[in-house]
Amino acid sequence: MIMLILVLASCGTPPPLTFEQAQATALVAGCWPGNGHTPLPITVTPLGGFVATPDAALPTPTSLPTSTTYPRCTPEPDAPTLMPYPTPGPTRAPFPTRAAFQSTESESAATVLQFSETVLHVDVAVHPTENWPVVTTVTAPFTVKDDPRAVIRVFDPRTRRWRDAISLGSGTSGLARTRFRTAQVGITGDGTIHAVWGVVTTPRLGLMASSSTDRGATWSTPAPIAANTYGVLDLATTADGQVAVLALSEAAQQPLLIQRSSAGIWQPPEMIPVPAWYGSQGALAIVGDGDAARIVAVTTGGGLGSSDNTLFLLSRPLSGGAWQIERRSVPSLTQENASLLINLRAAVLRNGRVLITFAMSGRATGFAIHTTDGGRTWGAIETVFAHAGTMPPFMVAAGDQRSDRALVIRTCCGDATFVSAESTHSLAWGTPGQRDWQPAAFPFVSGAVAAADTAIAQAPGAQVAWLAWVENVHQVQLRALNVPQLAGGGQ
Repeated sequence: MIMLILVLASCGTPPPLTFEQAQATALVAGCWPGNGHTPLPITVTPLGGFVATPDAALPTPTSLPTSTTYPRCTPEPDAPTLMPYPTPGPTRAPFPTRAAFQSTESESAATVLQFSETVLHVDVAVHPTENWPVVTTVTAPFTVKDDPRAVIRVFDPRTRRWRDAISLGSGTSGLARTRFRTAQVGITGDGTIHAVWGVVTTPRLGLMASSSTDRGATWSTPAPIAANTYGVLDLATTADGQVAVLALSEAAQQPLLIQRSSAGIWQPPEMIPVPAWYGSQGALAIVGDGDAARIVAVTTGGGLGSSDNTLFLLSRPLSGGAWQIERRSVPSLTQENASLLINLRAAVLRNGRVLITFAMSGRATGFAIHTTDGGRTWGAIETVFAHAGTMPPFMVAAGDQRSDRALVIRTCCGDATFVSAESTHSLAWGTPGQRDWQPAAFPFVSGAVAAADTAIAQAPGAQVAWLAWVENVHQVQLRALNVPQLAGGGQ
């Protein structure tokens, strides 16, 4: 039986040569044995950068063999037909094949602004359909003899490069030497960039507005849109060219709304009938289109020792009408000292939902509240992050456009506002209203090591959101985030 097996085995087809055996045979016999593939040539890419088409002035790719070129060895009778040698590979696209550009959707953080002064605040906006970003910030000088600055920088989608940063206003139209130093930015559907900043000296405690229709190359003369304010809280835009600005009135001690029509006319400020004080904060969003568009706003009230831990939930049609007002409170840590609700941000999610994130002074906890119907009704206040510390986080949110999930990003855990301190970004995701917020199972790495004020912008329907933050006191950094990849633990 054993002899029969050996005889049958000896009559079988010999196993094919391995590549290493073929190489060894070729070195001895001077020809390539069998019918296997010979080594493909290596394409050596020349230096010289990316160009749209091959340039005759540049070196051309050079093909080098992976080994010495050998002829095919004579096959045995009845052997398969030999392939040509060298074995031809697939036709490759000419190199280079793509024009050079500065990509905005970076996988890592990029420094877009750098200052010697302290950076106090950052805001970011994106075009509603093209998703290119604009960043604005407020800086504080070293001494009281110097003026603070509001600075803006625009990414030009045509050249795919960042334009030079410019200061918003100068002299009496620049930021005044007060504690009320604010700036906000937005982009309408026609590509016009709208910036509002304040307070300025003329008019007294005034807000100024300027716009650019050529992607930041030139700007309109700053124009006053309000006086006697405590600064601008937030700004929202529409695809048809309307702008809404949320601010604080010094005289009335109330929030106020300033609107710009699609025809480019700024309307007189409108008082919102809820209490406020100079320390109140707020957030603003616009949802819906046309006659169905609504303003959704949230402000905090209303003076130390009174309703500091109260949210005023505000909404009305964008075209005008009575304000619908609800009031919610977050319990303070102690009954003796009411806490301040701070760091408010608004995010417009899928299907017109709005998520408001905020923190409370003296607590490292992050909260959220949402509406699904343009502010007509509101859900309960939810805890997104719970932490035992006392440093309140900066928080922002973005939505997964394929589901009802959202992600919330916070700073944690040092205070890097005025000095460099360990503070990075962490992530939680969940469905607003379901109380299912979960910290991400993976560490979220934004690139931040000393993060302070943080902002985010996401175009309607876009899967990429732009995260901007103050880094190490003196920088503004920006990076793109793939929201669906993050909202749901990376699934």
